[in-house]
Amino acid sequence: MLDSWDGSVPGIWEALGEVRGAFPDLGDQEARDMASSLLRQLALEGSIELCRVSTPDEGRTEPIAEAELEATLARPSSWQPTGSGGFTVNMQPTPAGERKYEITR
Repeated sequence: MLDSWDGSVPGIWEALGEVRGAFPDLGDQEARDMASSLLRQLALEGSIELCRVSTPDEGRTEPIAEAELEATLARPSSWQPTGSGGFTVNMQPTPAGERKYEITR
């Protein structure tokens, strides 16, 4: 996932789309579980940061703490482009993630 980063700050639903594309036979819950597991692993190893981005203007960004990671990934609205409560959940590589996956912008 990080090896094809294009410099944008995508929503986590895009990771779900990548999983569905790579494993088209998975059911919806299985695909979300796999995407969640991948994002959790990348976040816990310090390669990505998940953040809440205010919508519709996307003006305010708030990092999601490790203690909130499980609840955020388990919340169905986190996986929607429209989000809920005025936020979407996005991901971005950390400097360590950029180095690890040799991301160039």
